[in-house]
This record gives sequence, structure tokens and C-alpha cells, in this order.
Amino acid sequence: MFFDDMITKENLLAKAMLVEATRNEHIKNMLSNISDQLIITILNPLRQALENMQDISSLPSHIQASYIYLAEEHGLEKKRWLAIHPQLPFKEILNSKKQIQKLLDETKNRLSTIKNAKDIEDIAKATKAITDLGYCYVEYFPNTLKSQHYHLIDTFIRPTPEELDVRIHHTEMGQKEKSTNMFGIRREDTDNENMEGRRVGKYFYTAVSMKKRLKIIIKEFDSIQEKLNEHLKIIQAGQVVAGKMLQEQQVLQGKRDKLAQKMNYYKIPLDPKARKNINHYATRFETSLEKQASIFKTAPLPIVAGISGTMARALVMLQDLETFQNENNEFDFMKAQIICNCLTAGLIHGGHHSLIECAEIYNRLLDFIAIKNLQENKKNIADAESADSQSIPYIELTNSVERTWPYYVIGNPLSFIFSGYRENVRDIMVQEKATLLQQNKNPANDDNLITSTQPTSTHRLKK
Repeated sequence: MFFDDMITKENLLAKAMLVEATRNEHIKNMLSNISDQLIITILNPLRQALENMQDISSLPSHIQASYIYLAEEHGLEKKRWLAIHPQLPFKEILNSKKQIQKLLDETKNRLSTIKNAKDIEDIAKATKAITDLGYCYVEYFPNTLKSQHYHLIDTFIRPTPEELDVRIHHTEMGQKEKSTNMFGIRREDTDNENMEGRRVGKYFYTAVSMKKRLKIIIKEFDSIQEKLNEHLKIIQAGQVVAGKMLQEQQVLQGKRDKLAQKMNYYKIPLDPKARKNINHYATRFETSLEKQASIFKTAPLPIVAGISGTMARALVMLQDLETFQNENNEFDFMKAQIICNCLTAGLIHGGHHSLIECAEIYNRLLDFIAIKNLQENKKNIADAESADSQSIPYIELTNSVERTWPYYVIGNPLSFIFSGYRENVRDIMVQEKATLLQQNKNPANDDNLITSTQPTSTHRLKK
């Protein structure tokens, strides 16, 4: 099937990219340069605060929150691939200055030794360290430690509320949580329901669907409203209301109000009689990911967990810290694409996200740079257009410089890979496919899925 082939292709692509990173000194130098900046700006303050710590509650709130996040992310409960403390419960890590120190030291080691990377785990450890610090920076670091452009960067790149709402957890559908010992984004029939493996994106979520999300919101709201109406009837009937019922009513009212906010956000009437068919609201708020993934009529592109918040936080951090700038203080497209290639490869190979879920964030980074440049050159563009009444508005030009930028083309995975090593990655994919065929592991059957480097859909900037 086409869908299975696309999943296989993305898995091959991710592993090939990680392999190329272990062999390519230029990639490792890029990662090392980024890592050095993150160590100085984010990691060292976390380490220095620990040296003088008497009690964690005495630390600044962003330091406390960062310790808590890192301890959870690398502890026993989360079951993460490449966790630093996979055998230690989260609280045991957090309550031990020694274990927090080990956590921070190992994070620094993963970043500072990237130039010596010998296998794909070395690369993945560094990319995880980058995404971990991205979470701390974006979610916890105060705005006083960020640039004046932070809010604008964050607004352009981060997923919208509806893009996060479309993730449907297994438990919301009455299913068991799952884990895996497999790599990549393919779901296996041998999912480990005893939670002995790793917990990753494809096993957190059973679906990514606005329609299903809205159904869950409406069903939960109506159920709570019905209970509140029953309580009201009891009160109006003059019956004695026990303290426990009053307490339950307060809890239900709080949940009801939060769900009502959701309903209002999605323009869904609270009165069931006033509502239209669910498709009306689902279509209106269909996310860009769902639209983009459905451009192929034979089957949708792989979706695992929705637009990647992990990728977004990392890129917001890196852009805000100007790590993509070159020596002339200009945005370095090559550096940005190489770093995004590595981050995405780690997320796909680890099973957290599909290509489109990460590459869409990379495209948004380029969109941010494009609009920022247009705003900075607004007067020059306006002057040029007014000087010639026959001139075409800049935004409609088919030969504008932005249209030559290295955007990811939906449906063409290799368009995401930096051209300087794209053929190397393709060759590694071919070799890996041959190995899988010999092992009878049924990789993609369509050679064009691997060998083609031509766009298979319209460029996102083209009209």
C-alpha cells in the first residue's frame, strides 16, 4: 500500500540521515557550534544554580521548573529512548542533588562531544539534549532572558491551540496505553501493552483528528451538563443537599466552564438543539496538517502525533538565540536546514513524529524569515512597485527570491534534506532497503519512493 510505503520511506530516511550525520564532519561541526551556544546560554545557568542550591524551593522558578521537567523526561516513568536515568523514579532524581548533577553533566557531555559521534545514538542523544533545552527555554525561562523578538518568533512557529487539540490519546478512546521496542513510526501488531518498552508519539496517540476531538469535547460537555441539571432539580425540589454533593457540584461546574470555553472557541453552541452537524465545525477548524496530509487521494501522508511541539520549541529557541545567523549576521539557510534535518531524524527514528509534522515547523521558520525580510524591505518594495504602474505586486512574483529557498515540498521527503548531502542520504536509504529485503522485513516496494528527488506536489509558495 502507498501509505505503508510512505511510512517505510520516512523510517529509511530518518535512519539514513542519522547515519550520514555520523560520517559527515560538516554536520557534526554544525551541531557542535549550536551545542556550544546552548551550553553557555541555557545549560550552564542550570548547572551553576545547582552548585549553590540548599533547597530546590529556594531557586528561581524557571530553574526549578527546568529541573522538574528534565527529571521527568529522563526518569523511569516516561520510558524515553536515551533517558539518562531510566531506572530511577522521577522523585528520586529530583530529591537528589547528586542525581540532578549527573543529569545536567550528562546533558552537557552529549552536547560537547558531538564532534566525536560514532553511531546514530550519539547523534540522537545530542538532538534530544537540544529539544530538552528548547522545552526549558520556551516554557520556563522568563521573557527577561529572551530577545525582544521572542513573542513574534513564537507566534509564527509554535502550533496553534487547535493543532494541539487534534491529538487523541488512547485513554480518551477507552484504550490501553502502549509502548514499543521498535524504532520508526510504523505501528506494529506486537505492541507491548505491558508497558515494558519505550513510550513514544505513535503509542501515546491513537488518532490525530479535529472531528474526533470535537466529538469528545461535545460528549464530555453534555454529560457534565446533564449531571449539573440533575443536581439543580434536587436543590429546587427542596431536598437536603449533602456536603459531598455540593463539593461534587463545584468540581463539575469547574470542568463544565473549561469545556464551555472550548466550545465557544470552536463556535459550537452550548445548547444541543442549536448545533449543526459535527462536520460543519470540524471542516471549519480543520488543521493545516490534516489538509496537507490529505493531498494524496490514494492515502494520507503519515501522521503520528500532530504538528511537532518539540520541534517548534527547539526552533523558537534557536532562532531567538540567533544560532542560525552567520558571520555577517544573516540567516544561514544551510545551517538551519542541517540542524532541522538532524532534529527531525531523531524524532522520526524515535517514533515520536512523522516527517510532515516536523518539516511543517521548518517551513514555518522559513516563512518567519521571509515575512521578516519583507517587512524590513517594505519601503524599497513599495517604491519599486509605485515607480512602475505595470509592475506585479511583490507577493505575486513567480521569481521572487523567497521562492528559491529550500522549503520542504509536501510528499517529497528528499526535498527536506540539504542538497549538499542529499545523494549520500539517498544512497544509504537504498543500502538499508536492500538489507531489509534480505532480512524479509518488507520495506517499500516502489523504487521511485527512494530514488526520486523531484517534487511530487506544488511548492508551498507557488500559487
